Amino acid sequence: MKAIVSVSLGLVFVGLATLNVITILESSRSGQAPRTRARAIALHRAGRYLFIGLFALMVWFMSKRLIGSPEGISADAAVHIDLAILLVPLLFVKVMIARKFKNFHSILMPLGLSIYAISVVLVLIRVLPYALGKITASSWKREFRPWWNLWRAHREPTRSTAAIVAESATAE
Repeated sequence: MKAIVSVSLGLVFVGLATLNVITILESSRSGQAPRTRARAIALHRAGRYLFIGLFALMVWFMSKRLIGSPEGISADAAVHIDLAILLVPLLFVKVMIARKFKNFHSILMPLGLSIYAISVVLVLIRVLPYALGKITASSWKREFRPWWNLWRAHREPTRSTAAIVAESATAE
């Protein structure tokens, strides 16, 4: 799987986790209309299946990539793998409690929040270094230099915006 596809799937994974947390928190608010609560729970249930399915898909492709790699893994990749392995039993326990052991309902919220936190760390530990590695000095100048010039022109009222932009263009 290409890196950009992995990053995109990771961000969708965190988005689904966030959607699940928001919908279950909305459904547990007091004074909620029964229809709104039922809709939020149904959305959470659909999000749960998508979340677990996407997690299984990513584990499958990442394990195939890891098995085919002759070199060792880095420390952040090892932590990434450890967090993914930790997430498996947490997801299993949460689904089992939600489906079979309804008398342990009070543990679902802390379990879900821990799954959310681990999922966010799981993705960010690999996405942030990738994203920050894509930022170079030349890309910063190309993307953010015009905004910097406008801000600087705003902060220096004695000179015109055109003069400051022209000066920075000749400096490059």
